[in-house]
Amino acid sequence: MHSETRGVVVPFRATRQTVARRRAIAARAVQTAPVLPCLDPELEAQRNAAWDELLRLTIQAWSWRDPDSVRVLEGALDDVKVETARDWRS
Repeated sequence: MHSETRGVVVPFRATRQTVARRRAIAARAVQTAPVLPCLDPELEAQRNAAWDELLRLTIQAWSWRDPDSVRVLEGALDDVKVETARDWRS
């Protein structure tokens, strides 16, 4: 006969001091967070379109499973890789 291990859940109540400390830490994190650059909506739309096309071509290649579909998918992936690398360098 196997004895089952049973755990005990003990409720943890944060003290007011703990809550205040957590809020102070969160407030400092917000103050020191890096400011993200404004994104160009047109450029973002182009990037999103490239990713959407990559997904569409992935589904097509998965359906057809032929060398031409894979080749087209690889080309789209190469385009996205170049754009992603450029984006992360800036």
